[in-house]
Order: sequence, then structure tokens, then C-alpha cells
Amino acid sequence: MQPASFDVFITDISEADLAHLGRDHFGFARLSLASPADARFPARGVIYGANRRVFVPLTVRHSSGEPLRVFFLVDTGAPSTFLCEDTLHALGFVDSVPSAPNVFINGIKISVGLSHGHFANVDLLGADFLFHARTTVTVNYAALECLIDVPAATGGGT
Repeated sequence: MQPASFDVFITDISEADLAHLGRDHFGFARLSLASPADARFPARGVIYGANRRVFVPLTVRHSSGEPLRVFFLVDTGAPSTFLCEDTLHALGFVDSVPSAPNVFINGIKISVGLSHGHFANVDLLGADFLFHARTTVTVNYAALECLIDVPAATGGGT
């Protein structure tokens, strides 16, 4: 499946929700500068909103650019990982966005698609990254939190 042919209906997450996540759950703003120490696993996230969306903050970097903190909606049903247009612009894709730009998510290189359709305003962490990085995803609905970890040989792990 081509990334452009994928769509998912995510109309319940707004810019205000993303600002709320940063302020009240993660302690930093979306697309703020990250330090190299922020790109580590395990990554801790939260379950947010009435539709119980799983969000995790990860660092994203393009080439030699500065790493940014991106709030990903974790979607194990999405075949690919997608970044919003404003995220790609913040990463340095100013004039044009390639069809499948390469970025580093918490130090792991991956090609991403452009968020579009009914999820144009959401950065989506898909199954391609979860599989490629050999992640373990633990979602704890009772505690309203999630944990993404990778084996130590992949770039993280406990």
C-alpha cells in the first residue's frame, strides 16, 4: 500500500489538544528543540481524550538539522509513519517536501509520508517504525499511559 492511499479518520485532535498535551502531560511544547538525551527509549506516553488516543513524544531529526520534539499518535493499524506539513517544515523541508523524506525518530532512520486527508494535522507513528525498530508497545489503560521500548542493540532499551 502506498502511503498516499492510506487514510484514517482522526478529527478529534486539534492544535489546542496538542498544546494541552505538551503543557499538561509532557512538560514541553510540540516541535520544541530537543537535546540528544531526549532521543532515548523507553519512551513514555499518555492516553488522551474521549477517544483514548495513545500519544508518545519522540525526537525527530532530518539530516544534520536540530532534533525536535514531536507528539506522535501511535497507530498500530497504520502501515506507515506520517508527519504533518508543519512538522516537516520545522524539520527543514521548507521549499518542497519529497514524496518519502528520510528522518531519524529517536535515532532510528525511517522514510515517512505526509499526513493528509482526515489526519492532516496529526503526526502518526505507524507499524513500519514499530516493526523496523523492533519495538515493544505497552498500553496501560488503567493508568492512562503507554511505553514504547526497543532492544538495546537497536538504539535504546532498558
